Amino acid sequence: MADQDLVARVARYNELLRDGQHLLSEFQAQVIDCDGEADLAMAIDVAETMTGPSGALQGGLVATLIDTAAAIAASARVGPEGIVATGDMTVHFLAPVLTRAYVLAHVVYRGKRRVVCRVELFDEKNGPLAATAQVSFAVINSPARRTASVEQSS
Repeated sequence: MADQDLVARVARYNELLRDGQHLLSEFQAQVIDCDGEADLAMAIDVAETMTGPSGALQGGLVATLIDTAAAIAASARVGPEGIVATGDMTVHFLAPVLTRAYVLAHVVYRGKRRVVCRVELFDEKNGPLAATAQVSFAVINSPARRTASVEQSS
């Protein structure tokens, strides 16, 4: 029963994202070509509704953007054999993000049960480095993979 619940939750999550109803849809982040600089590049325009009193992108949103970019890169590396869940994240805030956040995510380790990413966030593509982060993910095997493993061992 738990496997069916997980499949249903993942399907619902993907549906919300696709239909623009998930909180992350508000970001309107774009995955962009990174010319081999990283495993994934994303960009997002900083809107006034995303800033604090200083006019800079709020720190929590910086962390969310970093986590999202790293999760997409990690998920691509894991493929259909599983899903990833954030295990921990360390963010170093270095400078404000005032105009357009440009994020590069690098998968630095892919193990059987864990994926680790390094992320850099810039204010504009060639602008100052605004934040660095390391994010690790637990790899949760998909129900289909667990079923196949059980059948193979029987």
